[in-house]
Amino acid sequence: MAQNPTTEKTPHIKKEKEKPNDSNNTKEKENLIKTENGCESTISVLPRNFTHFSYSKKSHFNIFNICDYDQLLYGKKIKPEETDIKTYQNLLIFSFITQNIPEGARILEIGKADDYIFNYFKDRYEYWRIEDAKVLMATSISQENKNGHLLQDNSGYYHSKLPVGHFDFIFSASGLFEITEEEYIFKVVLDNINWMLKPGGYSLHCACVAMLKETFIYHPLFNFFVNYSYPLFYSVEPLTIMPDWKRVADDEDLHYTYGKYNRAKKLSLYEFQNIASFNFLWEKVIALIPPKTKTNENDYLSKAPSYVFHHLANSGGESIKEVLYNWFQTDYDYAEDSINQNFFLKYKINTENLISDNCIIGHFQYNG
Repeated sequence: MAQNPTTEKTPHIKKEKEKPNDSNNTKEKENLIKTENGCESTISVLPRNFTHFSYSKKSHFNIFNICDYDQLLYGKKIKPEETDIKTYQNLLIFSFITQNIPEGARILEIGKADDYIFNYFKDRYEYWRIEDAKVLMATSISQENKNGHLLQDNSGYYHSKLPVGHFDFIFSASGLFEITEEEYIFKVVLDNINWMLKPGGYSLHCACVAMLKETFIYHPLFNFFVNYSYPLFYSVEPLTIMPDWKRVADDEDLHYTYGKYNRAKKLSLYEFQNIASFNFLWEKVIALIPPKTKTNENDYLSKAPSYVFHHLANSGGESIKEVLYNWFQTDYDYAEDSINQNFFLKYKINTENLISDNCIIGHFQYNG
């Protein structure tokens, strides 16, 4: 609690003007990170530090203001208390694109949204959009959509098939709330996003989180993203972890606004809630076997043996896989989309790094 100011008078003492501490200024200057557009900020929105951005914070607006991202995107300075959560999400995504995605790259936006990000970047990038996120629920990557209106490219042309390994950056800003809340649907959605993403590409998704005292409610699709965006299931690396919501509730830096909460499944909630943003980022990587081993160099053979276990789908091979996990450093070669198990994987494992401690495990597939 703040103390009341004392009313006792003290003798006036003239103080010398404090000289600036050059060492502190130098240290502060060293902590500044210069971004590609020339602005300086103590914390940049980078993949390596994105855990700092796993949920909306008031301090994030310091970056938006210092770098003039609010001016560039909205034409005015924006304060946390004067905005809605969608504006915060737009500014976060704008910051990430500006600092990490080179001009000319291929970007895909998912979900119905305003046009602020699209209008700013459409001439700087190959910018595609999927306005109806529901198409990701029923569309297999290998199937042609009869309606022919899946996604739209820069020129306004609609494509009837999702492109494989095409995009450097895929994102959504409160654009996935219409996804049906069924786990098998979640898998199809995540399959399709990862199929469209290039190796080395990033996928960033912001979700509205309704706050009821210490309870946080959000679309369960994001629980699925957090639990399955791992190398065991896909060739991806998660760059965000699920925050401790109890600590989030106690965080004075938490940024939230009062607004309409959209959710596909009807819940016993008021339509308008205090809303924050949960932000999840992952990177698609090439599945390479690391050149490391527990074998002593003196025990190497002139030709090292290689171990591979391939099995038919739904044939009991999963139980053997669990046993091999205890014997080897296992590397998985499964097709990313279970619907397309007979299609050859586009991204191969580097067999030059195979050692006797490794075992590749996967399904039998055609063309391979």
